[in-house]
Amino acid sequence: MWHEDEVVLPQISAQNTSGEGDAVPPLQEQGRRQSINHEVEVAKAIILREEYILRVKANLDNHQSKFGKDQEAFDGLISLVDLLRTATVDTVEAIEQWRRIQGNPAAPFIWKSVNYLLKIGSDLDFLDSHARYYYNRGP
Repeated sequence: MWHEDEVVLPQISAQNTSGEGDAVPPLQEQGRRQSINHEVEVAKAIILREEYILRVKANLDNHQSKFGKDQEAFDGLISLVDLLRTATVDTVEAIEQWRRIQGNPAAPFIWKSVNYLLKIGSDLDFLDSHARYYYNRGP
């Protein structure tokens, strides 16, 4: 006859991705969960930033003729650009934190098949064409 205190049950945890069914040690599982949580945080930051980019573009398109004459329209654009700036900083910081969790300070965060940090550098190129339009048009 057996006693409950003599039975040692195996610790249940997620299975690894090797397909062999070996259990992932608890510390590795915790690290993997932490990494996934940080990936989600980066994704949230990117989605918010991308939304601000779309809003800036829409604002420029909708108020194109007003910026030289309507201070309120211009102030609205400046407020959006400031929110975009903050979202960009938050995104870079989230990616940096994700990299630390990965243990690789140079790891690229791939978003829609592109290294997102490299993408940031050209995301606002459309502002240049709008600025040239207003500069050439004059007051």
